[in-house]
Amino acid sequence: MEDGEPLVQRAPIARLPAELVTGIINIIAHDSVHGRWDDYLPDESIAISHVCKFWRDAALGSGGKVLWTRAPLRHSAACVRAFMERSHPLPVFLSVELGDDSIPTSMAALAEAATFMDRVEGLSVRSVYHRDTVLSAADRQLHESLHTILSTNIAPSLKTLAWWHEYDMGYDGQPTLPAKLFAEHIPDNLRSVKIVGMALPHEFAALRAPLTSLDLGNCEAWEYADELLDTLSCMPGLESFIFDAANTSWCSNRWPQRYEKRSVALPCLRTLCLTDQPAGVSSHLLAYLRIPVDARIHVEATPEEITPQNDMAQFCQALFAHYHENALPDGQTFTFSTISIGLCGGNSDGLTLHASYRNAPCLSLVVAEAGILSTGSRAVILETVQTILRFPVMAHATQFNISHSNYFAMGNESDWGALQTSFPDLNTICLSRTALYGLAPTLLQPHAPHSGIIIFPSLTSLLFEGLTFVEGDLPAAFYFNALKTVADHRASQGHPLKHIEFRTCSGAATLAQQLSIALPDVQVTHRWGSQNNVLIGMKATQWDHGYTDIHDGE
Repeated sequence: MEDGEPLVQRAPIARLPAELVTGIINIIAHDSVHGRWDDYLPDESIAISHVCKFWRDAALGSGGKVLWTRAPLRHSAACVRAFMERSHPLPVFLSVELGDDSIPTSMAALAEAATFMDRVEGLSVRSVYHRDTVLSAADRQLHESLHTILSTNIAPSLKTLAWWHEYDMGYDGQPTLPAKLFAEHIPDNLRSVKIVGMALPHEFAALRAPLTSLDLGNCEAWEYADELLDTLSCMPGLESFIFDAANTSWCSNRWPQRYEKRSVALPCLRTLCLTDQPAGVSSHLLAYLRIPVDARIHVEATPEEITPQNDMAQFCQALFAHYHENALPDGQTFTFSTISIGLCGGNSDGLTLHASYRNAPCLSLVVAEAGILSTGSRAVILETVQTILRFPVMAHATQFNISHSNYFAMGNESDWGALQTSFPDLNTICLSRTALYGLAPTLLQPHAPHSGIIIFPSLTSLLFEGLTFVEGDLPAAFYFNALKTVADHRASQGHPLKHIEFRTCSGAATLAQQLSIALPDVQVTHRWGSQNNVLIGMKATQWDHGYTDIHDGE
């Protein structure tokens, strides 16, 4: 405001510069929310063209063509034709919706859009049914019509294909993708395929395209492991492979017959995400694929009561072989710098192991217990994690984050036992929950003078996050006594602590002050800090099963 007058004067919308209106139109058209299955951009496009003559001219002009590139498949065939003419010659996108979550696609509109298949760059099909009855004859007819329409024409411009089917009712088998999709023509420009809840036909043409991204969720496919390796061996440019193997039919003990281990090279792969039960498919893929050592790997497995140990042992062997050749193209040696142990979502019986290289996530392993944690299952989970932590590629980690209530924590001091000679370069341990109750006894074990062994010889810092202390309560007293005893013991062994920090810990100010007085040679600090700097809460254990960086934005 200046002298009571607004600095920017109001004006009729028709007085906006045409360039500004066109810019607004393009922002709306490219808004990422309109790329989601549950939003319908054509309604916005039509509404914009009805604002006034000025906006209509801009929307129908050369600068507004992008507004008409998402075909209005809920409308009439004539409307689709108008959209296609207005957007010519830009590439277009088709979003087919069936089921109970949206207004169904008009098959007449889709048939009209399919006549412009040479311009279609993106195709998504989503059918979600929330019912406990079989699909009606009308529903089945819609799917048959859909398959027929999409099997009629080739799609030479297609770059992305997404097909999602979800049906709450339990039934035998999955619907199969149309075997003659795109007239059985391989789309040469197709780079990204995502399929969820569908069975793949034999020799599916889309999987013979030069893909860079393949995401398969709960799909029935590949009777034998060799068939999956056959498919992947034809994708040398693949950069991302996400595979939920829960519905894979071949047995985990049926190993490939036509391939040698580590013989299927995927030199461009940057992301490998596997969901398995228990870990048979993951073992096979890791054992037979040869991918860059610094690729992002995420594996989620649920041990079963029937021979889980053998499956997890084979998985560890395959993972060890992958990291054994740890030379990088630049001549450097690949080693993990930060390791974290935390919960896996809301499953406190499971465990997430997360490891980073150069501050970038490279490995996450989620071992989730499906039911009540049995002694045998816990032993398998712990042995798996301890085995991986003893890999040579883990040996030079400098930071270890631990935030769990059932592992490496109160009542489970022995979990640290297998790591006593590991991590010679470890200088920082960051703890949350009851982790100190497990770590303190390990750090206080007597040092054998002639053995040359000291637990975590480079350890200088202990950090604590997310704890709550009440003045005079037992936890505060335990932390004071434990940390003073540990600091005195480490100093007497010639490996003193230099720093103890309480970060985002409620009520820790008094405890930090008392420790500062009791340990004058140790820097003791207490600060809240920003959530962006939280070592455990934001970057590791609070992730949704450890793969937020892979699935973020979906």
